Amino acid sequence: MQIINYYTLREYLSDVQVKLLLGMVLGIDTPKSLFDKQLQIVGLTHLLVLSGSNISFLVRMFQNIVPTRNMRKISYSTLIFLGCIPIIFGSEPSTIRAVIMAGIPIIAILYNRANQQMHLIILSGIIMLIYNPSYLSNISFQLSYAAVIGITIFDQKEQQIEKEISWIKKYIQNTLRTTLAAQSLTTPIIFYHFGTISIISTLANLLVSWTVPIIMMIGMPYILIVKIVPQSGTLLSIPLVIVMKYFESVTTYLSTIPHSQISF
Repeated sequence: MQIINYYTLREYLSDVQVKLLLGMVLGIDTPKSLFDKQLQIVGLTHLLVLSGSNISFLVRMFQNIVPTRNMRKISYSTLIFLGCIPIIFGSEPSTIRAVIMAGIPIIAILYNRANQQMHLIILSGIIMLIYNPSYLSNISFQLSYAAVIGITIFDQKEQQIEKEISWIKKYIQNTLRTTLAAQSLTTPIIFYHFGTISIISTLANLLVSWTVPIIMMIGMPYILIVKIVPQSGTLLSIPLVIVMKYFESVTTYLSTIPHSQISF
């Protein structure tokens, strides 16, 4: 069940901004437009599907702002945070899948089962497919599953926390690692569905992936506040619009680069 109407948000945001907000935060698809084609050209389609990669970006940001360096406390806080997402924003299938996919590695590490992460991910995928076999053909499920597997395989190594490294640098490093790890397995799925490969997708992801957790972190309370106090929509949308304008501008510019996409 959607917690806010598309046309309500449209009073404060452009069509592209509504698409970004609802896609990233709630996994809701909006009417197709030229922007969808631009996203496909630059290899950013997966960011508009509420998937394991989006939630992983959000988790990265959340863990960086938790006021403790105790890993167990951070893990428990993150699980509580993840559990609140479907409760507050509705139990859409895409939301539940993304939260489960993102939560499994955290649970595995928390209970000293880090070496069994892949087993748990595969088991959860099998259980979800038994519950609903149609998930197998669902692009949101495929991207969530692929993103988390990619992150688990290529982004397992925890870096030692060094006092001399600023939190900004640490966040950038973590985001870049997560982006490339998730993209390693989501790219083949996007190719399968769309028959194209973007040769600038890595550059595009590196330029805009940092905006995903920000849009989600700001967008979540924004959707709730606008639903309760519609008059606040214009003022509160300012930080969102700034970040989403950047995302849109980068996407639009990169999509104009000649031969940036290979079709088969």
